[in-house]
Amino acid sequence: MTALIVGGLGGIGRALVARLKNEAPHLTVLQSSSDGRENTIALNLLSDDSVDAAAQHVEQLFGKDKGLRLVVNCTGMLHTESNGPERSIRDIDIEFLRQNLELHTLGWARLVKSVSPMLIKTARTDEAKDSSWPKNPILATLSARVGSISDNSLGGWYSYRCSKAAQNQLTKTLSIELKRNKVICVALHPGTVATELSKPFQKGVAKGKLFTPDQSASYLFDILHGCNYPQDCGKFYAWDGNEIPW
Repeated sequence: MTALIVGGLGGIGRALVARLKNEAPHLTVLQSSSDGRENTIALNLLSDDSVDAAAQHVEQLFGKDKGLRLVVNCTGMLHTESNGPERSIRDIDIEFLRQNLELHTLGWARLVKSVSPMLIKTARTDEAKDSSWPKNPILATLSARVGSISDNSLGGWYSYRCSKAAQNQLTKTLSIELKRNKVICVALHPGTVATELSKPFQKGVAKGKLFTPDQSASYLFDILHGCNYPQDCGKFYAWDGNEIPW
């Protein structure tokens, strides 16, 4: 069985790779990277050609004897050197908004378009043969609570909110299609994690709510490990296992 962690060199992604290797040693864990190390694969979510080539590479390597069982997208951006979350509509920079949408929404769309056929193939060919976790293939993305439209009571953060809300809609819509093919599709909120992504905003985090990457990865693994078909298809879960409204 094979797992693919996209963004596997980021703080959460790296920790999740380590958690999977420790807790699910039956999985061959691939992570996206351009350094050419063993069990890494070049994958740039901003490029159609890169994502397609990576998917073809995974299928060539493992498609015949190690079906793809788990894909987790751990990529994300919250700020650049010149832009960050907006407090007012007057602060919106269209290029920054475009960058958020390109990674969080279009990048996710590129990925799921390429890997979904492999997950469906695994569900059809492996289900009766192996009951190891995950019995049903899982496709997951790290989202954010601020991407919830129903949960938005503070406003602001226009670019990040919009791109994550669009990512969530894509995830929810895809989950309906994948459910018919016995594949679980979920979105996960990892909490506020002590990584470069959240570094400028960590001072305002409540005591005990700033997690290390290892803590967050542990929570996320527990959620993924507890996912069951069909009841968890199309869910949006926070790090503590509580469901977030879309």
